[in-house]
Parts: sequence; structure tokens; C-alpha cells
Amino acid sequence: MLPGETHKVYKESEIKTILFCSKLYSLGGSANNFDISQKFLRYAFDLFILKLLKTNVRSVDNIINICVNKSFTKFYSFQTLNESQTVSLRSYAYTFIHNFIQKFSLKDYDILLGPTRPIMMLNDIKVELTIDAILKPKNKKRHLHAICFYPYIDSHLKNDFSITLKAMYLKKFASSSINKKKFSEVNIHLVSNTKAKMYLKHQDRRFLIKSLKYNEINLHLPKSINEETLTSLSKINSPKPICPFVKCTKRKECFDEPR
Repeated sequence: MLPGETHKVYKESEIKTILFCSKLYSLGGSANNFDISQKFLRYAFDLFILKLLKTNVRSVDNIINICVNKSFTKFYSFQTLNESQTVSLRSYAYTFIHNFIQKFSLKDYDILLGPTRPIMMLNDIKVELTIDAILKPKNKKRHLHAICFYPYIDSHLKNDFSITLKAMYLKKFASSSINKKKFSEVNIHLVSNTKAKMYLKHQDRRFLIKSLKYNEINLHLPKSINEETLTSLSKINSPKPICPFVKCTKRKECFDEPR
């Protein structure tokens, strides 16, 4: 890097996409493959968290209704949906938020922050992280819980560098004087929900959550990921000869381009 130059700030989704497929990155796609129903769900949830931070809560159900309606307008106002589909999608969001409240009762947790984008360093790369909410248990003042929305949850997420960075970020502000083996001062909760299928009357709508205590998180950052490597990879603008990612949102654009 030349004198006077500043580091580019990469969003965590950008880094994941470049590492996964630079062609997908060049086409404006993302490895964080949220479908429209999950985007609708997440936006409603983020609005809900912000409302709780700014509003004196008299009726949680009323706040949920306002947030779901606003998110529905944002993502589905351009689509022609029948009444059954509309009801199904709204129910999809209501159910997710109610499941979240059951897991993290407002009687037991205070919300410290809504959607936040802290910046941490991954070797020499500035990374903008995505955290949907930060909570604090009412009975443990310096314990922190981060809520992070993911498009899916599986065992491979243990290798996700962004989870390590989020844990390190929270650790700067958390502390504990009680049994650390029993009560973790930093907790990362990965949440998701199965995608909505509007054409199915009976569908699987699971609230998915994977909770990780600080000592369960891999705190070793991959040294092979640096700014030089990332810049080099991002300039590769050719599709993979064989692409197994059959549900890629940019698949047709990728292979229809002249070579």
C-alpha cells in the first residue's frame, strides 16, 4: 500500500463472496444467499429491535404488526399475491419474532443495540461486521449476547471468520466476576428460518438457532486471508468451469455472458 492510501473497508458478505466465487462478486451477487422471504423476515426483525429501543412498549403485538407491515410493503408490494399468500407470509414473520421473544424474553434481557456494523481487522483487512442486535441479561450486567441472522445454519459455520471477529468485538466490552466456565460473558446466537414457500399450504417453518459461548468459538483467524490476496481474487472475472452452486442467483448471467 502506498503512503497516504487508506484501507478499503470490506463488508463481511463481500469477503465471503470473493473467497467463494469472484465471478459472483463481479456480478453483484452474494454468498449470503438470503431469498426474498428471509430478507423480508430479517428486515421486519431489525425494525422490531429498533422500535423496542425507541418506543415505550405498551403492546409488543402492536409493534410487531407495524414492523411486519412495513417490511411486507418493502419486499412484496410489487408482487400480485392472493389473500392466502399474504396471510401466510405475514404469519411467517409473526411466528419468527414470537419465537425470538420466547427465547429471549424482554423480562430477562435488555436490548443495548439494534442493527450495528462494527469494524474489525482481519489481518490487514478492515471488515464491516453485521450484528442484528446486542442484548444484555438483566441479572448479569457485563454479559453480552449478539444476535446474527444467517441464511442457513450448519456445522460449517464454525469456520466462519466473521463469528470469530464478532466474538472478539464483544469481548472488548464484556467482563465477568462469576464462574466463567458456567456463564459465558460473550455469546453469539446465529438465527435463521427456513424459506417461505407461498404455494405450499403446510410447510416447514422452523426457527433455527445455534448458540455459541465464547470458549466454543474458534478464536484463530485465517492468516491466508489478507488484502493483497483478496484484491487479486476480486479481479478474476471468469466463471468456474464447473459450478456446483445450482441455486446461485447469478447462474444464468454467469454462463450467458460471452467468453
